[in-house]
Amino acid sequence: MQHGVQFTAVQSVVEWWANTNVRAYPLNFANKGTKMPATLSRPAPLPPAVDGRWTYKDYLKLDDEHRYEIINGELCMAPAPGLGHQSVSSSLFFRMFGYAKRHHQLGKLLHAPVDVILSAREVVQPDLVFIHKDRLDICQERGVFGAPDVIVEIISPTSITRDRHSKLKIYRKHGVKEYWLVDPANRSVEVLGLNAEGEYDLRSSAVGRGRVKSEVLEGFSVNIKSIFSGQ
Repeated sequence: MQHGVQFTAVQSVVEWWANTNVRAYPLNFANKGTKMPATLSRPAPLPPAVDGRWTYKDYLKLDDEHRYEIINGELCMAPAPGLGHQSVSSSLFFRMFGYAKRHHQLGKLLHAPVDVILSAREVVQPDLVFIHKDRLDICQERGVFGAPDVIVEIISPTSITRDRHSKLKIYRKHGVKEYWLVDPANRSVEVLGLNAEGEYDLRSSAVGRGRVKSEVLEGFSVNIKSIFSGQ
């Protein structure tokens, strides 16, 4: 239990609440004398952003357990990923990680949640990020301060517009060399690469079966069936 409070079967919810310092969700009682809370009020409002647009400085003031991103100055809550999402993420992570480690420690591979601070008004939490060993100085204790070499987003029904449009534009603008779009619902993977004009081209793709490859992690390829089956 959080906040150092031990919760036992004989301790009521009211007693536990009284011993915590959490006041974001004050208790309301339906009937006087009852020990069990009937409802929870809405959480306290988020701190206001300067000029209505959020910055990384505002982001650091958030004090709850939700995951957030800042997209073009707008604060967006990122729902917790489902089990299928996590399975796909783990499967791809271990394959990429193993390859990077075996091949002369190519760089650092990180998985969510990790803050990627691209600018004061653009803070994202991709599913996977890879930073080449020559650029590890952008990795700091609070997160990745700059554009990773590779970003992987696993698309969910609630993130499809953000991943395919809003984030794509942000990653392109900040020079992310390679952007993987992994779609469990359609069992597809697209690998986009940044060209000389600063635009993304489709470099590799597969649906249902087949292999996709990375140009940044030179020599790395993966059978997409193994990603989605978790084998």
